[in-house]
Amino acid sequence: MNTTSVIKIGFTVVAMLLSQLSLASNLVPAPASVEQYMASSDVVVKGRIGEAVKVHRFYGYQGNAAELERRDAGTHMSFGIPMVDYVVEIEEVLSDSGSMLTQMDSVILRVFRDHDHKDVLEEIEDAGNFLLFLTLNPDDKTFGLYSLGHKVNIDGQKPVFKVVGEEFEVLGGSVSSTELISAVRSHN
Repeated sequence: MNTTSVIKIGFTVVAMLLSQLSLASNLVPAPASVEQYMASSDVVVKGRIGEAVKVHRFYGYQGNAAELERRDAGTHMSFGIPMVDYVVEIEEVLSDSGSMLTQMDSVILRVFRDHDHKDVLEEIEDAGNFLLFLTLNPDDKTFGLYSLGHKVNIDGQKPVFKVVGEEFEVLGGSVSSTELISAVRSHN
């Protein structure tokens, strides 16, 4: 086995592990308080998740990502990690301590995808109005979700999030959607 084969196998294993970790991260328990939500996010926006704008393979944020992508193009089994970028249409920025979203009406939400776990993408693609507790990715351009519990539907009386098709009330049902929005606004 030559070095190139070992590298390809290594990247394939890493990609498979990361896809499993992305699913597992979506099963992480939701924060138990507004403080935990805020501590696990860089910005909080009220908005809608729009169309997928890019379905692609991800090769990392490091400097040699373009080289990895170039090398991967010549292989029969990709070691890039499947990803989808969605547009988040911002209605209101509720928290942005780093002033990252000044004058922005949309951002890109980057989500790992795994063909074996289509339900994770379905959770992202749900229609509705959301509070999105977003984390800035290392590229300083796109955002991610720490877990599906950080994508909170605020259309109903009680804020909820979905995991694998099942709805859960935010903070154990102790707050209304309006109260959650107010708590996030006043947290700054």
